[in-house]
Parts: sequence; structure tokens; C-alpha cells
Amino acid sequence: MPSYEIGKTVIESTDKLIIVGTSLNVYPAAELVTFAKPGIQKFLIDPAALSFEGISDLALINQNAGVAIPRLVKSLLST
Repeated sequence: MPSYEIGKTVIESTDKLIIVGTSLNVYPAAELVTFAKPGIQKFLIDPAALSFEGISDLALINQNAGVAIPRLVKSLLST
């Protein structure tokens, strides 16, 4: 199975989505986020992200991954 199809399958079944290492500007990979179930929490970790339109419920975290991922995971596990 091609990696795009694997990514799509995983994203369709997740309850939370953490996006790291992409600006969501390169396609077709950037459209994978659109396969997430409506209403789930979505997070984009990108120190350069100022805003992002077109994806509902996308929380921007303007930090580098090394700082943001541990904080976010700790927060999500404590809720």
C-alpha cells in the first residue's frame, strides 16, 4: 500500500491529530489532514505558522517540535 494511502487510513481513524514537520503547503501530503473525522482536535506544530485558514478546529502551536511535542502530549494525557 502506498504511503499516502497508509497516512489517509491512519488519519481517518484517529481521535486527535498532531501535525509536525510540514507547513501544510505541499500537496498531496498537505491534504491528508482533510481526512480527519469532523470535530476531532487537530494541532499544527510549526514555529513559523502565523495563521492557517481552511481547516476547522486547527490549533496552531508556534514552537519548535522539541519543545511543543512533550508539552502537548503531557497536556493531552492529563485530560
